Amino acid sequence: MDKLQDGRLRAERNGVVVDLPSKSSESVRVASKHSRIDITLPSAKRASKSLTSPQGFATFDNLDGSATSSVLKDDGSLQIVTTISSSAAPTAYTYDLSLEPGSILKALEEGAVAIFGADGGFRGGFATPWAKDADGVEVATRYVIEGNRLVQIVEHRDEGIRYPVTADPWLGQNLYRSAWVTFVPRGYKVNAQPTAWGAAFSGPVTWGAHVDELRTKLGIDSWRMTDSVKEQLYCHLAGVPASLWEFNMESWRPIMNWATQAPWNCNYPEGGWGSWYN
Repeated sequence: MDKLQDGRLRAERNGVVVDLPSKSSESVRVASKHSRIDITLPSAKRASKSLTSPQGFATFDNLDGSATSSVLKDDGSLQIVTTISSSAAPTAYTYDLSLEPGSILKALEEGAVAIFGADGGFRGGFATPWAKDADGVEVATRYVIEGNRLVQIVEHRDEGIRYPVTADPWLGQNLYRSAWVTFVPRGYKVNAQPTAWGAAFSGPVTWGAHVDELRTKLGIDSWRMTDSVKEQLYCHLAGVPASLWEFNMESWRPIMNWATQAPWNCNYPEGGWGSWYN
């Protein structure tokens, strides 16, 4: 991680460049060749300089019974962890987002929030929120969308909760670490390794984005994303987490709806019954 002249920290992971601020009034910046997102942290109006580390942490004391840390992951995703130390701390944590013109935030069924560009393309998002107390007990939490503002509600004042409570929006853009083609006597295999963040965005609403990103990562082999390969990919995505951590789609498989091939572990006709299907 490099330190810039203005004190900000910059690092690149998996094609994503992340700038972590030295002052709470500055935004966190996450940029890739597909999009750029600026995030204003909850502490913007109260906290001062950050405590940073070369491992990719930037922490601000929010001066309200909570502290917020930005943690850069190896896959290019960014975990923004808020540590709540007492019942005096707020239950709502607001993140103002600066997005590309025409972009929107959309709530997904599982509680995650996706970012879609003006063209309808997937630009990234925030994985399903979570919060836990000092004993590891889950604390009720959810997102509220207010235009380009994301608010995480953490019900940490409920009876029986022990402090500190931790909660995190988890922002990412890259669904895959890598994709490649291997050749065997029967044909070829399209192989893909999803990021941990990408696995969290495996629902049907993102399947088109998964196909688009694999095509990009395959480069001159993008044409190998045939209808058969795409249906196998959907099958693997539907099988998450049992189908992790590598997807293998084979050119010789018949074109078959993803749900129909699921009992064969997405490898019809010789595959076995998948435990995730039963």
